[in-house]
Amino acid sequence: MYTKLLSKNNYLSFSGFQRINNEIILSNVRGNGLFIIDSDNYQIKEIKKFISMPEEAQRYHRGCCSKNNSVYFYPDGAGNGIHKYDVLKKEQVYIETGDYTCSYAYINEEEMILLPAYATDKILKLDLRTDTLNKIEVYGLERDKIGSNFFKCGQISGNKVWMSLVRTPSLFIVDLVSKEVCRQLVGNEDIRLWGT
Repeated sequence: MYTKLLSKNNYLSFSGFQRINNEIILSNVRGNGLFIIDSDNYQIKEIKKFISMPEEAQRYHRGCCSKNNSVYFYPDGAGNGIHKYDVLKKEQVYIETGDYTCSYAYINEEEMILLPAYATDKILKLDLRTDTLNKIEVYGLERDKIGSNFFKCGQISGNKVWMSLVRTPSLFIVDLVSKEVCRQLVGNEDIRLWGT
């Protein structure tokens, strides 16, 4: 597999990585490749295929988070699922997300919160103890109510998620418990935010 990847892509490209013990774990942007790299000498130790992912997939993952010796790769526009890789057991789990482009994800205690890249009516929450995916329906983030583009990223503070809407002065504060959405104007209508 390594030779096949090298013959089609003469460089390694990735959107994020995690370092656990002395290993760097990343997903190749240009094809189905789970790379494990020795962080002492930066030599590739192993290349695996991601399960339930097309071999020629491009930009399947947008980034990754880690918790308890596992790396969680969350989906970009081409992806429809989360890949969990247990570094100690060397095992993979695939969690279907459906058509949900994620802009960013955070680990919040024993949950991974997946923030949407585009206007939607839900935020996804993955229980890291059971690998169960839950949808938090948040009415007020729908495209027709926003009438705009996409979310770039966000931040978590307690039970609240703060997300800016790209090229607008709008900041959305979502309470994950009450599911209330508060839309704030940052500055005036002439301000254009790009991230949070």
